[in-house]
Amino acid sequence: MRTFFTALPFVLIGWLSLASVQAGEPLQAENSEPYLSIVASQKEVRPKDEFSYTITFGNRGPRMAENVRITLNTALGGRAPLTYVTADPQPSNWLSSEFGSLPEYFIPELESFEATGEGKLTMTVAVRESAIAQTITSTASLEAPKRESGKRLIVSEPISVVIVKSTGKNEGGLENGGGEATEATKASIENANRENEMKPSPVQPTTSPPKRGLLQSESLWTSIAFLGAATLLLFGFVTGRLSKRDKKKLQ
Repeated sequence: MRTFFTALPFVLIGWLSLASVQAGEPLQAENSEPYLSIVASQKEVRPKDEFSYTITFGNRGPRMAENVRITLNTALGGRAPLTYVTADPQPSNWLSSEFGSLPEYFIPELESFEATGEGKLTMTVAVRESAIAQTITSTASLEAPKRESGKRLIVSEPISVVIVKSTGKNEGGLENGGGEATEATKASIENANRENEMKPSPVQPTTSPPKRGLLQSESLWTSIAFLGAATLLLFGFVTGRLSKRDKKKLQ
């Protein structure tokens, strides 16, 4: 029995070391830092015009970001005033929305900026001939897994594109060559920019998933199994030694 209690501390030390190593694996620091921005080739368009959105993205961190998804949050087709023309590269997927479809790009591995530099996604769209005068506000979003919280969502600063239509004649009865519409468009763009400046920063993390409880940890159960096996082996060894000693005493 003295042998059992002598060896037990060493078994416990080995178990605690194994548990600490396994528990530390999922808590490594997240060193990837993806980012993105979006611009439009024009600020003012008319029905049947074509223009493009360009999304610039990259990774400022030293570690690779994996399973990255980038979405252009502007509805195309359906009931939307814009329709798809072409893209470079082509979207990986199309997401359904209330007014149309949203192009989505999937990037399995996003290397650091120092290794590959920035990437660009270009989407060319057209304004419907039946589109009414309005301001279209667009953003781009990037979603990537994160070790500590499970997922993170990064949203670009919003941009605005104004759709204008010819008003025919101006107040003086002369044909309007577009100057009046242009002035109104400039005012609309300025108002939209003021509203965007007043909005809070759109970069917000998604809701973190619930953390796993202590009894749900795979590391804990692995360690318990290791401790149980070691204890049984040690108990069998001690029992065998005691049995041999008892037999010698009887002889």
